[in-house]
Amino acid sequence: MDRVAFIQLIRGDVVPLPEFASHSTLLSSHRKFRSQVVLAILAPDVQKDASISGVFNEVQPIDGKWFLEVGIELPDLLPAIDGKSEAILTVQGMNGQSRELCLSNRISRFHFEQDGEPWHVLVPRTAPSHGSAEVIPDKKSAARLHAIEEQLRTMAALRLPVEGETAELAFEGSARQCVEELLHCVNKTLQALRQCGAPYSPAFRAVRWDGLGRVYVLMCGKNEPGGGQLAPNAKRVGLNPAVLEGERGILLRDIASGATELDDLDRLLSGARSSLHDGDYEFAFLESVIAAEIATQRCIHRACGDCGVSNKKLKNHNREMTYSWALNVGLPMALHRKCRPSSNLIGCMDRARTKRNDLMHQGEFDMTGDELSELLGKTEEFIRFLKQPGTPTS
Repeated sequence: MDRVAFIQLIRGDVVPLPEFASHSTLLSSHRKFRSQVVLAILAPDVQKDASISGVFNEVQPIDGKWFLEVGIELPDLLPAIDGKSEAILTVQGMNGQSRELCLSNRISRFHFEQDGEPWHVLVPRTAPSHGSAEVIPDKKSAARLHAIEEQLRTMAALRLPVEGETAELAFEGSARQCVEELLHCVNKTLQALRQCGAPYSPAFRAVRWDGLGRVYVLMCGKNEPGGGQLAPNAKRVGLNPAVLEGERGILLRDIASGATELDDLDRLLSGARSSLHDGDYEFAFLESVIAAEIATQRCIHRACGDCGVSNKKLKNHNREMTYSWALNVGLPMALHRKCRPSSNLIGCMDRARTKRNDLMHQGEFDMTGDELSELLGKTEEFIRFLKQPGTPTS
């Protein structure tokens, strides 16, 4: 029996880092955002007209360039480095440059309503908890609005110089790259945290573009910065769930109730899809390759059994049948030409096998989200071929 009791949670003291404000404007000042208005990256073929143009053009450059600061809330609270609520880490960037990653454990989001529209303001806490407060929405206004505090987990921010003919073009030409640089620096820091014996490790392995809800952006120049929320996935920010209905809704209920059992290949592929959507590309990739290898092995074993090879002999020689041999030799021998996957599909699985070896033995992995999504689609098609009942042998 587990005994339980009520306990009073104690929040740690806020210990600011004195020089933090000179490295991050976003995480050291009060910044107001419209909660339901975001910046969205348009499709390449969409043309902008004057009604939606001019983003950040009121910000004046400094010596011909601007500084774009991007920030995200992480899924977990990172340790207080050197006992401070804030930290500035020098991190090796994507191309080897030194980047200054800013981390803060004292950011709160204060939610309020102005003119019938939801807003929020990012504020660095000065106490363990504020609960509620009055905010002044505009510098020129004397109005005070009631706001409710939402304490955030660790926020990470990175400031980078950007250039362009206008502030808008500078932002559009560098926003995605700046966010990817931030994610790289965060993931590099997570790797370091797992190695340094922190009391508890972060409850996530990596952050990726596909898994982001909102990204705070601040375009800085000579005058007042321009801010906004960039939404890689607007539905995540707006809390608009996907719709499951019809056959997909019935399938969900059947699987959840146990009426329909998923086989191990289906579980691997659905796990790979989930990992992809969560931004955990390495796991998604490994689950995909494992599913293809298992399906290939089973197909060849089934063909061998049809030809009279005993299960005992198959088990005795199982280790000698490498995945490379199974793909490039075993499948052409086992399956009729009309029923086997195309040579292009087999070649795709073979290239994924090589990348799997590079990841497992060399620690090298460079697939993008789009490339991985394409591989998953081809893996599902490949496995559908191999799972066909009664596939004739050649």
